Amino acid sequence: MRLITAMLAVVGLLLSGCASDEDERALRNPVGKIEVLSGASSYAFNGQPMDLLQLKAELKTFADDHHHDGLDNSRVRIRIVTAADADWIRTTEIIDYCAGIGVDKVEATGR
Repeated sequence: MRLITAMLAVVGLLLSGCASDEDERALRNPVGKIEVLSGASSYAFNGQPMDLLQLKAELKTFADDHHHDGLDNSRVRIRIVTAADADWIRTTEIIDYCAGIGVDKVEATGR
């Protein structure tokens, strides 16, 4: 019985210290989610609705808060989801803006 208890304790300790690669990457490279919504100049950043100027300000702050020390870029990853009826030009504008503020890890998808 003591052996089983000891084995369970060891397994519990091992599992509690294990984090997935995705969890570790998220700690090093925080993820921001942008939604390009149907309405003109309608966006959301991490679930908060905003217009393009607000979005750019939020992105700049997010990127600056997670700047790579000694490098000219940010550690953040941005995921852009574009509504099916939204203009993809708006998405490319955001991608270009991200590149201009040092965010080089961007992925874009449609729904």
